[in-house]
Amino acid sequence: MIYEKRDPAPHLRQVVKNYWRVDSEGDKTITTQKIIPDGYPEIILHYGSHFEICLCKTWQPQALHLLAGQIKKHFFLRNTGAYGMIGIKLMPTTLAKLFGLSMHALTDKVVNFHEVANGKFLELESIVSQSPESSQVFERIDSWFSSVSTEYKNDTSRAEQALQVVFESGGTRQVGELAVGVGISERQLERLFQQHVGLSPKYYSRIIRFNKIFDLMQNQDPAWVQLALDSGHFDQSHFIRNFKAFTGEEPTGYLFNEENMANFFLHK
Repeated sequence: MIYEKRDPAPHLRQVVKNYWRVDSEGDKTITTQKIIPDGYPEIILHYGSHFEICLCKTWQPQALHLLAGQIKKHFFLRNTGAYGMIGIKLMPTTLAKLFGLSMHALTDKVVNFHEVANGKFLELESIVSQSPESSQVFERIDSWFSSVSTEYKNDTSRAEQALQVVFESGGTRQVGELAVGVGISERQLERLFQQHVGLSPKYYSRIIRFNKIFDLMQNQDPAWVQLALDSGHFDQSHFIRNFKAFTGEEPTGYLFNEENMANFFLHK
């Protein structure tokens, strides 16, 4: 099994979080994978067999070329054979700011990108389909993003300013503090987040606070009380509730070191 991540070129870091590849190396074993919210939308291009998705109790076939909006809770994927996929993890506002998409309309959805993007990703699809397993595919995707982001405004919007504070604080700032910090009302900030991020600032902060747990687990032993405090939770019970809300599991039963998609996406 191949799990691989690549950073974008420095000038694209306002646009792309990272690139990734997952490849079963010909293994056709059918497995079910849990996917957990991490706060970043994605473009996903399959070059092997398609997957099935279970967002709400029912399994549905997935398209090969996907756009994933912000996800509020875990869901499940199941392969149908040997698989390979290239993913582009985007910064939270990229789809809205660069491609004009409504993030609120994509919340809790993983859709065929041809249905919502009006041909915006056809060239990207062609780039990946030519040689998806080549080590140079990420460089070509980098070049494509460089070309399409020439009209991307480098000025930082209020939503992006607030997001930066969310990231820097590990999701611990109150919504009122975020709003004051960027000079707008809480209601205005809420509207901006719904439009450009797809979640409320409060909910998005919860996801970032949850994500920090995985960073901490890579660097310290799971002393749960201290881990709860270090990740910005009020106490251990608050930490457990938040963890279970996003994963469906108690932290003591979660396999943080298991090689799977959820841990691959959440570990830095």
